[in-house]
Amino acid sequence: MNVAELARKANDVSGYMRLLGAPARLLMLCQLANEERSVGDLCALTGMKPPAVSQHLARLRHEGVVAARREGQTMQYSISDPSVSTIVRFLYETFCQEGAKAQGHAK
Repeated sequence: MNVAELARKANDVSGYMRLLGAPARLLMLCQLANEERSVGDLCALTGMKPPAVSQHLARLRHEGVVAARREGQTMQYSISDPSVSTIVRFLYETFCQEGAKAQGHAK
């Protein structure tokens, strides 16, 4: 891959990481990593208000990161992009899992 192609890819990845790296969205994605959740579930688990959760889910759906499935009157959300599942699991194992080696954060 030449430098120009690599620069374009780096720009694409940077935008993708900004999408996933917003703290509220990352928290929601961690909650979606292993099972479907409703807006109410995500509110209870994250402490966020329903409008904020819905707004973040709409952005994630628009970008193809999550999918929604109707179950009665409730929408159930799940991660639809396998690469996002891989990234979220890696981040959890690296930073959040009990006994994780990574400490602190980069600025």
